[in-house]
Parts: sequence; structure tokens; C-alpha cells
Amino acid sequence: MMQTCLLKFIVEEKVNDALSDALLAYPKHDLQLTSYLVQTHHQGLEENADIHELVSGFKRKVMFEITLEQAQSQAVYRYIKAQLPHVDFQVQLLPLLALEE
Repeated sequence: MMQTCLLKFIVEEKVNDALSDALLAYPKHDLQLTSYLVQTHHQGLEENADIHELVSGFKRKVMFEITLEQAQSQAVYRYIKAQLPHVDFQVQLLPLLALEE
């Protein structure tokens, strides 16, 4: 049985378009993705923060979510690393549980 997963990429807001374009151009199949703005909070915010982030107390990032089979997740991850080697991102892979058997 195939395991369905949620692959998440969390990136700086300034690379939103680059990651969107790379994911939409994925050559193996059409990826259906969702993206939304998130607020990240952490102790070291002052180190690389701009004035808006210092005043608001959080850093704006973009979260991309892609539902796919676990076997496909490594290929998508490697593709993004190859397409955007300069982009720093966080990645998470979460298994999805069936609601009905």
C-alpha cells in the first residue's frame, strides 16, 4: 500500500516566486500545491531582521504544501535542491493517515 504524505517547504518570502515556478515546472507529473504566508517566531530574529520584522516581532515566510506518495517525495526534494541550490529552505515530510479504512 502506498503511503500518502504531505511535503512542506518553508522559504523566505523573497523566493516565493522562484520556488513556485520550479514546483510548477516539475517534469515528472503535475504537482498540486498550496502556498500561504506564515509568521515565524524565534530568539535570533534580530540578527537578520529588517525594520518591519523588528517592529512586528516575527519574520514572514511562505509555506508550500504538496500532497504526494512517499516514494515521489525524494525525487521532488532532489529536483528542488538541483533547481534552486542557492535557496535556503526548511523541508518537512509528514505521513497522512486515512480517515476511513
